[in-house]
Amino acid sequence: MTRHPRARYVGVNFNNTYFIEEKLIREIVSLERQMENVEFVGDTVDFSMMQTYKEMIHCRREMLNDLPRKT
Repeated sequence: MTRHPRARYVGVNFNNTYFIEEKLIREIVSLERQMENVEFVGDTVDFSMMQTYKEMIHCRREMLNDLPRKT
């Protein structure tokens, strides 16, 4: 038995993605700055926090790349 493909982005209007793109870019920049601050705090490095920031940044970049391109 085969599954039906899941509908992606149900109920979301992607006619104008400008505001979504801007928000994702702002969040990525903010997370990158926060990650840099974690690197330079004290003598120890919190590797779990660094990995968390990397994953959040990666997820937002993936969302940004998945948005429809402007024509």
